[in-house]
Amino acid sequence: MRKVRGPSEAEIINRPQTVWRKLKRRQGTPEAQFRRILARAKESSSSPRTLRGIIRILGLELQSVNMSQILRQSDDPDIPEGFQDLFFSESMPLTRNGKTLNDLSPQITRRRRVDMLRDILLPWPWNYGRFQGIFGTLGRHDVEWETDYNHKIEMHLPMRLCFVQGGNHSLTAGFALGKVGELRSIVVRDLTPAMRAVYADGKVFRRFFDDRVISRVGVVEAAAIWEVSRLMLKT
Repeated sequence: MRKVRGPSEAEIINRPQTVWRKLKRRQGTPEAQFRRILARAKESSSSPRTLRGIIRILGLELQSVNMSQILRQSDDPDIPEGFQDLFFSESMPLTRNGKTLNDLSPQITRRRRVDMLRDILLPWPWNYGRFQGIFGTLGRHDVEWETDYNHKIEMHLPMRLCFVQGGNHSLTAGFALGKVGELRSIVVRDLTPAMRAVYADGKVFRRFFDDRVISRVGVVEAAAIWEVSRLMLKT
C-alpha cells in the first residue's frame, strides 16, 4: 500500500496564509462579487425572509469595518459617516423633474424601536481614548449600559440600516460587550421611492430616467444591499 504523504512543515506554517489567499482569489473582483451576490438573491427572490438575511449578512460586514477602524487606523480614522458615504449624495437630482433623495425620501422624526437582532447598527468611533475609557467603564460587572439623550440614530428602510449620529463610542463599546439594550431611532427614512429612481450595477449608481452615473460604488456590500432591497420590494 502506498504511503500517503502528510503536509510538510512549510505547508503547515503557511496554511493560514494559503487558505485566506485562496479565499480572496475565489471571491474575484468587487464587480464579480456583486454579480454573484445578486444571482444568489434572485434565486431566493420568492422568499423575503431570505432576502432580509442576505441584507443583514452584508450589513454586518459594513458594521465590522466601521467599528474596527478605530483599531486599524491612527486617531481620526476615515470612516463612512452616513448615507452619502456609502451610497450617493442626498442632494443629487434623481428624477426628470429634479427631485433629490431628500424630496423622494424625506427624514421623518419618529420613535421607533431598534432591534439589535434585526437591524444593522453602523456607529463610527473615531477617538480611541474615548472608546477605551467607555469600554473600561462598561467592562465592570456592576455597570449596566443604558441609552441616553446623546444616542441619535437614523434608520433607513427597507434595509434597516441604522446610521449613528451621536453616541458612537458608547454604542460601539456597549455593542462589543453585548450590553447594548433597546434603542429608539430619532429619524426614519423610507428609501422605497428613491429605489424606484436609482439602481446599482456593481461599479456605479445610476438614475433610471437617463441612465446617468450619480455615484461610483465605494464598497460592494453597499451596492449589493441597495439592489437586494430593490429586489425585495418586488416580492
